[in-house]
Amino acid sequence: MEKILIVNLLRLGDLVISTPVFFNLKLNLKNIKISALIRKETADILQNFPYIDKIYFYSSKLSLLKYLREFKKQDCVIFIMERDIFKLKFFYYLGIPLRIGYANFDKRDKYLTHPIKWDRPFEGLEKLFLEVLRPLKIDFFTKINPMLYISEKEYQNLKKILIADKIKIAIHTDTYAPSRKWPYFQQLIDIIKKETQNQVQIILSGKEKENFECKISNILDLRGKTTLSQLSALFKMVDLVVGCDTGAVHISRALGTKTIVIYGPEDPQIVISSENLIKIYPEIELECKNNNEYFNISFPNVNRCKRYSCNDINCLKSISPYKVWDKIKNEF
Repeated sequence: MEKILIVNLLRLGDLVISTPVFFNLKLNLKNIKISALIRKETADILQNFPYIDKIYFYSSKLSLLKYLREFKKQDCVIFIMERDIFKLKFFYYLGIPLRIGYANFDKRDKYLTHPIKWDRPFEGLEKLFLEVLRPLKIDFFTKINPMLYISEKEYQNLKKILIADKIKIAIHTDTYAPSRKWPYFQQLIDIIKKETQNQVQIILSGKEKENFECKISNILDLRGKTTLSQLSALFKMVDLVVGCDTGAVHISRALGTKTIVIYGPEDPQIVISSENLIKIYPEIELECKNNNEYFNISFPNVNRCKRYSCNDINCLKSISPYKVWDKIKNEF
């Protein structure tokens, strides 16, 4: 086997969490070429990733056709949590000999040569994703935590606008769902400024300022001004990143930066623990956390709420800004 294609059309955070799949595959199978089919809007995050030989950009089903000739040359295709029957059929009819992915226990399974079933309690998304390597006789994983690599050019550009002699804290105010937005970022910034007596440079990151309007001056506000590559360089340069459970915080922890994640509706065991990850989560029991599925797989030890919007967000309101500050000051 010489050529392996990984179909990984997950959202940004899940894509980052899945990076150990590429590393362990390259480490265990010598002289292979690894290609990846990735959503066009997230592919920038892997442009400097050394364990992928070629990236194909997915924007729609039609975009698969322009890679038809190259896809036919693959010896194996691995689907990372792919549920769309069209894509399973597409690679089946290309005649790729090995087709590995999670079992659906329905008519879609016939398009896989190696349907996978997870039959134990949930152990984190990292291990769930790595399970796709077992049919290739890879069952010892040298690295489980996610990893990323930054652009040296972006690093040098950002170095010019960060203050060298100050502790640098990036606060990421974005989330993909309103139900995950912690409401106390302004109060936290007030506390940091008061308690550190201007010894800290605060950098705001995220997509849009509408999510949170900062009322304090002398803060470097980069919201809406960075590409994924630039955001990665920023997170590599700062001393700490604070944010809600969203894709960007996985970039931070994959770069080895100390990262504080504020969990609300999500089960904090969604990712495995690591030395640079600090999890803050509600200590109250909520009836709304009654879902136990990831990617349509049920896990008896998972408790999460999948609401996109929530008028109450009691889970997040139970986490005070002083609780987050206590975690921050312990790091310095």
